[in-house]
Amino acid sequence: MELPDLVLGRYRVEGLLGEGGMGLVFRGRHAEVDLPVAIKVILGEASASLRARFVREAQLMAKVRHPNVVAFHDFGILPTGEPCIVMALVEGEPLDEYIDRKRALAWPEVVEIASDILEGLAAVHALGIVHRDLKDANVMLSTPPGSQRRLAQLLDFGIARPDASFEKLTKTGSLLGTPHFMAPEQVTHLHAIDHRVDLFALGVMMFEMLSGLPPWEVDSHAALFRRVQQEPPLVKAAAHLEPLPPRLVETVARLLKIDPSDRPADARATLQLLTDTAAAPMAPRTSQKQTARGGAARIADTIAVAEDAPQPWLLAARVPARKLRQKSLRQQLAALLPIGGRGYTLGAELWFATLPEDLDASQRVRVDALRQALTALLGEVPIEDVGAGPDFRLPASALAGATPLPATLQRLVTRLLA
Repeated sequence: MELPDLVLGRYRVEGLLGEGGMGLVFRGRHAEVDLPVAIKVILGEASASLRARFVREAQLMAKVRHPNVVAFHDFGILPTGEPCIVMALVEGEPLDEYIDRKRALAWPEVVEIASDILEGLAAVHALGIVHRDLKDANVMLSTPPGSQRRLAQLLDFGIARPDASFEKLTKTGSLLGTPHFMAPEQVTHLHAIDHRVDLFALGVMMFEMLSGLPPWEVDSHAALFRRVQQEPPLVKAAAHLEPLPPRLVETVARLLKIDPSDRPADARATLQLLTDTAAAPMAPRTSQKQTARGGAARIADTIAVAEDAPQPWLLAARVPARKLRQKSLRQQLAALLPIGGRGYTLGAELWFATLPEDLDASQRVRVDALRQALTALLGEVPIEDVGAGPDFRLPASALAGATPLPATLQRLVTRLLA
């Protein structure tokens, strides 16, 4: 497709970014204010109904102003008669390509990505808009200029046509969406289609991000109809990653319920479930050894406990201040701690935790498991740990700066700041 030198009289085309079933996307730039843009153009042979949906997408995008939704700039008709949409150019990586590259993600990262998607969906749904084709290929991961935080942003509002292998499932062409991510009611029409189809699609995406595998295979008409009549198994983390918090497993299961009334009420309710997951302690595990009192020693996640030679541990990380100020990150740090552990911030860029007294020097491997979980959450940041000794005490006055820090903790902090 040949575009004019200036699209809509003000956007220069710099090259092709990608193409889909019904259109092309070009990289462009505003000729006067030097603003980079993406220009989406429908193919000339597109049907009247697809053209109408394209125009409808422009109308919907123009209503939404949210950091987790790609920004709409302009709309117009080319001299050849094709409509085009001009939107913000998002420099980043599509979520589907990121998943293909990483295979499976640690659960705190999945919660972060899903929370961004839900923020965008909440803004979209508040305007009465249902995306209807939410999928990992329609989510872009990027770091905006001047920001240190990666964002997930929603793209493409309902213009994708059904995959060619499923076009004959309906004579009216009303089966809109991508089969792998479609809610049961989009296939069976047994329930009205509303915002909860987007929540179902998010559940599919989260299942795949967490496990590295899709919740089901949809490779035929028969498989599609079988799939919408049965819920998938509970999601499990990939073998090389830490186990999932039970609340997160439950949330994904609720998103994938067959009956939409069994799913969370809306995007905000789902976002609260994820916030609660990050803030809650991990479910306890029972060790194989029993204590002298017969009770099972307990600890969260991948970290097991020892019942002999108790000695408290300290673990500290030097976290960039911009990250440590984020409440969601502090909640996720707290969720990683063993039951009985306590986390604290100290100054602008230090986080440390006191670990339960049933971790001892002979169980250093258990502390290493926690270090690995922290590295997965924080990235490559300095982390130190040390056995604090049986007499270690951490008074509130020390945390407030009124009295010196205990010597063991002070040495740990000094090592981190060196």
